[in-house]
Amino acid sequence: MDILNTRPFQGLWERILDSNYPTWFVMFGIPHVVFIFIYITIGFGSYFALVFWKASLQRRKLQPDKFPTWEDVKKTSTTVLSHLFFLYPILYACVYPFGKHRLKIDTLSPTLYEFLRDMLICIISSEFYFFYAHWALHHPKIYKYVHAVHHQYTAPFALEAFYFHPIESIAQGGVILTGAFLAGCHVITFYMWGALGISVVMIHHIGFEVPFDRIPPFASMTAFHDYHHKVFNRNYGISGVLDWLHGTDKGFYEYLQKQKHSATETKTK
Repeated sequence: MDILNTRPFQGLWERILDSNYPTWFVMFGIPHVVFIFIYITIGFGSYFALVFWKASLQRRKLQPDKFPTWEDVKKTSTTVLSHLFFLYPILYACVYPFGKHRLKIDTLSPTLYEFLRDMLICIISSEFYFFYAHWALHHPKIYKYVHAVHHQYTAPFALEAFYFHPIESIAQGGVILTGAFLAGCHVITFYMWGALGISVVMIHHIGFEVPFDRIPPFASMTAFHDYHHKVFNRNYGISGVLDWLHGTDKGFYEYLQKQKHSATETKTK
């Protein structure tokens, strides 16, 4: 089809090239600025939405009796922002030599077909990487030293999405980087994938129901991960596919049914 051979991002890509930014900034600097923007926007935006519209949002809250305090906000955002400004640049410096060989910085942006193909590779790769890396982080010999930092909060909120031990912050970079490097995608695709991936991680920690957030026949991915924070040892993946395959989603769907039944009873009173 002709539409698949079009280059929808060519204009944007030409403006980036015309800016004469150094290669390292084009490859990792621009997406990192976007990362910081998304973290601040979704993180603080969702928190203040809960503050100012608590009554109307409470019925959509997945754990309605738990709300982040301002102390929680300061603690998590300070740590995450320190990692964003000081730790992640070290990660980029380490992977930059490899990135120069795997990510494309051509004068032409990807065709729509190339973009969709590489995005699919990134999505599938992130599902596998996140599930198995996350499951490994729950191993008793690792958990209390590394991943326990992230699990200080049994009711997640968006600003806590990237609240990690420094080792885990580096390891979680693979969720975005692995698929992009495997695909050998164009930098523009890397931008779009990074923005999507970071937004999804934050939404999955947002703490209340989000519409259109499921891949049938599986449940809401936000509810799926919220339950993981609640019980610790279930729901290690993103969509639920690998948890279904490994049987690590036991109890989740029964919990959802109880929640729905409880909500129905509350409405009828």
